[in-house]
Amino acid sequence: MKTDLGYYNVNGKKFSSKLLAILEAQKSDSDLSWYFYQDIFSKVNWKQEPEESLDELYRQRALQIREKYDYIVVWVSGGADSNNVIRSFLNNNIYIDEIISIAPINGLNNWRWNSEDRSVANTISETKFALFPILDEIKNKSPNTKITMYDLFDEMLSFKDDEWLYNSTGHFIGPGQSILGRLDKFPHLVKLDEQGKRIGSVFGIDKPTIMFNPYKQSELILFLSDLPSGIPRECFKHTDNNAERVLFYHTHEMPKIMVKQAHTVAKSLFLPINKDILISVQNYFKAKDNSYNNPLDRLFRPDRRQRISYKDTYQRGIVPYIYPTTHTKNLFQCIKLDNENGFFPKLNDWMFELHGNTRIVDMMKSNFMDFYKILKPKYLNEQKSGYRAFWQAYAIGDQTQFEIIK
Repeated sequence: MKTDLGYYNVNGKKFSSKLLAILEAQKSDSDLSWYFYQDIFSKVNWKQEPEESLDELYRQRALQIREKYDYIVVWVSGGADSNNVIRSFLNNNIYIDEIISIAPINGLNNWRWNSEDRSVANTISETKFALFPILDEIKNKSPNTKITMYDLFDEMLSFKDDEWLYNSTGHFIGPGQSILGRLDKFPHLVKLDEQGKRIGSVFGIDKPTIMFNPYKQSELILFLSDLPSGIPRECFKHTDNNAERVLFYHTHEMPKIMVKQAHTVAKSLFLPINKDILISVQNYFKAKDNSYNNPLDRLFRPDRRQRISYKDTYQRGIVPYIYPTTHTKNLFQCIKLDNENGFFPKLNDWMFELHGNTRIVDMMKSNFMDFYKILKPKYLNEQKSGYRAFWQAYAIGDQTQFEIIK
């Protein structure tokens, strides 16, 4: 087992898969813990903002990754985070060997593409209106970079009972989560691994989450959770490989990035133009969605409503500050729901809408329901719609010090 993205600990046993860790814990009704470099982060001076600019730190991080690995793969979704990763390499003439993107291309023949609809149910449209334009730009800027588009729908058609579910080793469960990060699907990468090449599998995870300390009024903290940081799955099924999963932002290899981002966001919160973002921070973890009578209802329905979302207001609002020179103005992005920590994230809405009554989707729902029934409540979130999250928090300073910085 690789521990490059930390691990879950159950009675002294280490697991990179949260699913497998919980199944092991349930055998003895044991607790599990999440290790994500607390020993390193606890020694960081989170209250001291680095002097370097964010763009300079991003450049240093891209160079650090380039110097460490023989072959670099960057996973691209079309969102602002991976967009900044790409530009941090290419704008500084730091070569990326390969870009990999996942989309259910052959399963979207009847999809109604609509660039005006920003609702959660239309998230898959980011493929056409956000992802494809970025890939075209990469082709022009770095013609020698290999671009691989993996068809998720074709992968789904080959799913076997339960196997796809147990491949969803991160916090979420779904078709995309069963393939994200897997390099053994690509023969040329298997060959590189057999040759002993060091492969860096790079992900733009994730935006900094800033909130008020609930136990100390006016103190701001950086909140790290395993919801984003606990994914994706290991690169190869065999453990004696030379590939590593690499988080560009949430990294113990350069904590300065997280510190700088945290201070940048904190200062932006108190600008007069960002009142809505400040309100979203104050309510980020308070928003509750009680519109579902059954916790599973939220997982298998394609009509999730468009509504005001504190999470969306916050994450969209901070983009120009954390990615000052690389963010794409008016980038097509759909709403992110608050507290959407369920097993099937919004990215799967296309599947239920277009293929809801097919054999493969029925099989997936049946597999999941059988799995869900054996999960004990102590390992689930408050809404019983996903795993219980683990977290770390680091104080970055008092509100007053950020209010005076305009």
